[in-house]
Amino acid sequence: MRSTPRGRETRCSSPSWSVEGRKGDARSFQEIVSAIRTGGGKVESEDKLRTGLGRRTLDVVKFGDRYGWLDNYPEKRPSA
Repeated sequence: MRSTPRGRETRCSSPSWSVEGRKGDARSFQEIVSAIRTGGGKVESEDKLRTGLGRRTLDVVKFGDRYGWLDNYPEKRPSA
């Protein structure tokens, strides 16, 4: 379980992925798109979604074509 920015707890049933020897939640872009659609969400434009994820530097960290929750990778947090 982990807390979301709004304080809700979530449980992730998919397997963890390792980055630099650490377990985290980084997922491929296609896994994210698939999860949104499986949950009933609509992805109007994959290009806009990919751009938006890339710009979310306060919440999301990017590893190649994988995106993860920044709280799981504190060493990747941007310096002030």
